[in-house]
Amino acid sequence: MDELERYGTAEHRYEGTGCLVGSDGSNTEVYFDARQVDDGAIVIGVAAVGGSIVGEASSFRGRTFSGLELRTEGPMSDVFRTFGRGDRAHFIVPQLEVAASTEATPRTIRFALYNFAFGQTRNPPIVRRHLQIGDVNLSISPVDAYESGQARLRSYGGVAHTAWCDVSRASPEHPPLSMVAAVDLLERVAPGLMVLSSWRDETVLRGSSVAAFQHSGIRSLEFT
Repeated sequence: MDELERYGTAEHRYEGTGCLVGSDGSNTEVYFDARQVDDGAIVIGVAAVGGSIVGEASSFRGRTFSGLELRTEGPMSDVFRTFGRGDRAHFIVPQLEVAASTEATPRTIRFALYNFAFGQTRNPPIVRRHLQIGDVNLSISPVDAYESGQARLRSYGGVAHTAWCDVSRASPEHPPLSMVAAVDLLERVAPGLMVLSSWRDETVLRGSSVAAFQHSGIRSLEFT
């Protein structure tokens, strides 16, 4: 669905058919396009196969064309509707589960860092920056639009997605890192800058903020 591009660039995308469940228990068969965009939000666009879309959606489940099973968790915020030849709707959801892995816990968890700077320069690093804390690895890389984001922040302030941070155990022999431990560690390293973007193996996508932005200034982490 091209109209979903208004919400941002898709970092993850799934397409297929599914069922939109209404708060009254009714079901609507739909084609869907589910995306997590570059600001961390999860957007699901649906088009009714026949009939009308339910009045108030409570959940969604579907199957991609490649055979993956999807389902939402949490409330569905209705942000767009159109009626006529094939009702269409867009929803923002806090979590989308994707049956793509047999692991209960992912090996790597990815976070989006906002207002993060690699030192005092506006230029992005050529290679990823790595930091090990105990038995945990943090791998930080700039987004494609790092330079323009830094220029905007330094000139006007505000909020900009500037980097990705992958968190994982230093050794594959250790058990995977829990979500709580990963959030706690990164909040101590880059407080107030992170939004959870996705499980690395795409079993769960979360669009809710992990930490509120504490201010609109730029923060940097010096690597030695």
